Amino acid sequence: MAFAVCRPTRLRPQPTQWGHLLTGILARPCGFPSRSTRHIPYRFLTSRQAPFQLPGKRQISTSSSRSADDTRPNWPEGMDPTPRPKLELSDFAKEMLAFFEWVYDPAHIDRWREWKEFAFPTIRKIRRDLDFALSPEVSTLCLKKSHEVFIRARNARLIMSNQIPDMAHDEHKPYCIWYPDLASEDTYRELARRYPDMRYHVGRACAAAGYTSLYKELDLLPEVSIAEEARDNKQGGASIFEHIIRQPVRYKVLNDYTRTANLEDPEAGVHLNGDTAVRSTLSGVVKSNLDPNYEHYFDIQEDGRIGEPSDPSVHQTLEDEHIPLFYSPLPKDLPTTNKDVLIIMAAWEGNIDRYLRLRRPVRIANEISAVIRGIYHHPPFARWIEARLNVLFDRRERKVLRQAIHARFIMCNDLSRIDGEVWGDDLPLVFWWPHFPHENTLRELAWRRPDLKDHVAIACIVANYQEAFDDIRAEPSRRQWEVACQSPNKYYRENVERRAAERDVDLEIPENLEFLRGIPAPWEWRKRYLEFELESSGSGTIPRTLVNTPFVHGDDPAGWEDEWYEPGHLFNDHLQFNVMAWNTYISATDEARKKPGSRYSSEKDFERRRLTSGPYPSSRKNLESHYGPDSTKVGY
Repeated sequence: MAFAVCRPTRLRPQPTQWGHLLTGILARPCGFPSRSTRHIPYRFLTSRQAPFQLPGKRQISTSSSRSADDTRPNWPEGMDPTPRPKLELSDFAKEMLAFFEWVYDPAHIDRWREWKEFAFPTIRKIRRDLDFALSPEVSTLCLKKSHEVFIRARNARLIMSNQIPDMAHDEHKPYCIWYPDLASEDTYRELARRYPDMRYHVGRACAAAGYTSLYKELDLLPEVSIAEEARDNKQGGASIFEHIIRQPVRYKVLNDYTRTANLEDPEAGVHLNGDTAVRSTLSGVVKSNLDPNYEHYFDIQEDGRIGEPSDPSVHQTLEDEHIPLFYSPLPKDLPTTNKDVLIIMAAWEGNIDRYLRLRRPVRIANEISAVIRGIYHHPPFARWIEARLNVLFDRRERKVLRQAIHARFIMCNDLSRIDGEVWGDDLPLVFWWPHFPHENTLRELAWRRPDLKDHVAIACIVANYQEAFDDIRAEPSRRQWEVACQSPNKYYRENVERRAAERDVDLEIPENLEFLRGIPAPWEWRKRYLEFELESSGSGTIPRTLVNTPFVHGDDPAGWEDEWYEPGHLFNDHLQFNVMAWNTYISATDEARKKPGSRYSSEKDFERRRLTSGPYPSSRKNLESHYGPDSTKVGY
């Protein structure tokens, strides 16, 4: 049953990478780039490397490339009638060609944006206004080709208004028929009779409306989304919820992420896992002050979750009653709550079991940044992600995750994956945090990949590997100088400045460079990765609630103008500050959470500490037991 509308994938074009990839796709009959040619522009390929003719390109045979016994005539350029191998494109290659044609045409981007600006408000109005749904304007709209989404919206409105439409095609059957309004029990009963493939949708509506008798008549499998919907209906869903939860085996039929129903082979043995867009959450909308290009993972009404400014935000909070989920084993059946913050924290901490259990089949805001952080800190998590890159993540996500994986293994002193064949874009910029590699690992890395020498030198400065720094002999750079300025060892800064002067290398140091506490001020940094401290300590505040919100990007829907537009980033300040605040909230007592805001930072706090003495401890910390009477450290 088709309850979905296709949407183009938002990707940021990287011409140098995509051009090489497309070259490889077209240059091989199987449609995939070869190991040796996948990153080489076509104009640099030899005749052996590129035996197939690219569309619009002519392969010219010169006399110098022909053997002495070649008796073929010298045909004029482009007129050689000799049969050439036919270019056979795989389905993947055809998909990539279509993708390139779409993504490089700004008109397509504009048309998609215009379509959303028209379609989403129209769909929302159709689902809420019966008169508008039956208007000639909507009738004309529904007659147009590929406008099934409007037909589904109109049919949903008719059902919720107790009118059962004729739906000859599966593409005309709506997914959500229980919001914003509920139909009568008799309407849902007749709908299930006329369209048996919608019985589970009717069962979901019964859970939302509390129609227990009709639910039992339907004789459905114990379905988890219906159970979560019934639990959310605190007024009349208890009996349906209890009926399902008592069953020894439960099933997943409805999928709110894809708006589909798996009637043929439903997944068995599943638990309640927070993967249902329950009715109480459907009033939440995407706010204009958030990322204008953000798309929520739940859109069962197909209206893009747009709404009025007075509507609640689509980003739900995690209630205080569920805070123990952070520091307790997860129950088999998750309670009714938004699990996004739990997902982010599981990835941030590199917790394989919790992340695998909680993650959604589609990506949530900040998730890839959290996964990157988990990889950087936890080698087992890095190995687990590495083995599932192609299964769990898309192409753009895999690039940044490979960088993180390589970084983690370098810090583990393992270079077994790094050789001259590794694509440069897969190599990391930072591989000295949170742990330093051994200095000989850095020597070996510089030997294996000379293109990383500059960053190996930076790692040596941060780790204070002075001999390794000298051995590597990297060309002095502004990046090395910025890091050297932060080192307590003055040798590095003096060395970089001296060698730059000797080699006439311009370090591009501004004349009016501002210094703060002896080092260049933070606002002078070129790149975040050049700072010694790469993770924020937070702002020392208790937030009012725990909620995961997306980072605000620019107005370009493809992110072409946004330097930092990546699916995830190690230096996601937005996420770092959020997680630090969440940790403060989790750490705080129930009483402390009642007073959100800055901790120990008000004027009264400063005045209290300045004018009064702290309380005398009833049991003093005995430092001598640790260091001895002569203050000499012992026992460690």
